[in-house]
Amino acid sequence: MTRLLASGLLLAGALILLLLPLRRSPWIDVGSRQIDNISGLAFVPAPGGSGQPDGNTLVLVHDNKLPDEPRVGLVRRADGRYTPLTWPAGYALPFDLEAVTAVPGDDTTLLALSSNGTVFVLTLSGGTLGLRGTFTLPDRQAGANFEGLRMQRVGAVPLLVWGDRGTGRRPARLAWGRLDFDTYTVDRVRWAALQVPYPSSTDPATRHLTDLDVTTEGDVWIAAASDPGDRGPFYSAVYLAGRLTWQDGQATFAPAPRLRTMTAFDRKIEAVAISPAGIVVGTDDEILGSALTTLSR
Repeated sequence: MTRLLASGLLLAGALILLLLPLRRSPWIDVGSRQIDNISGLAFVPAPGGSGQPDGNTLVLVHDNKLPDEPRVGLVRRADGRYTPLTWPAGYALPFDLEAVTAVPGDDTTLLALSSNGTVFVLTLSGGTLGLRGTFTLPDRQAGANFEGLRMQRVGAVPLLVWGDRGTGRRPARLAWGRLDFDTYTVDRVRWAALQVPYPSSTDPATRHLTDLDVTTEGDVWIAAASDPGDRGPFYSAVYLAGRLTWQDGQATFAPAPRLRTMTAFDRKIEAVAISPAGIVVGTDDEILGSALTTLSR
């Protein structure tokens, strides 16, 4: 009991230290059209580079739905330069991609998530996409609309973390489980409800989770946004939601002492990606286009 209490106090102290305001760099425009939306981001190696993520190159996904609209692309954090990627030939285009994650220890594999819970196992090499297979998230609830996905090793265990966005009075549902990459199965699934105070805890336009990322320490960061329609007005915030730890054969989520708005925006944040340089966020501002900014301490 004493050891558990001490661990809990250390965790709470670490989270409190993290709950400090974040500075924002200037916005960098990525695209001016509605189809240029950014619905997910993940750091990847630059084409022709060293084979390791360089902290500047990100893969992004779009929540587009029509045949002639882009689904995946590369973008540079420094200047917003965007390069579309062609969906693998011979495969049907995905509908409404909402999140993308790199795979720890594998610099060529990506997982992309559609809003209905379908996960696409992609390869990215030399600027070319391949499709290795698909699987569906476990324990999908009726009416769920998935917005966030991240794979991260927590305590050396490969965890898949995902989120249903929630709406208004219905909280978001943050879920996680151990991923077997050989069989594309997820077991030991658990979940927690999240309901943000800003933009609003009850307004029907609020989406309590629009994306997420997980650090190597297990800290879970989320974005939330208000989406009243294509013309806005949009409001968003970034939160440190808590920490995942692996102990006694199970991943456990310890929520932050309380959800505090780390940074607020008058744009619709739909993508979050963490690097040593800071937290990169991307927008889906509908008819107003999309942009990037970096948050740092």
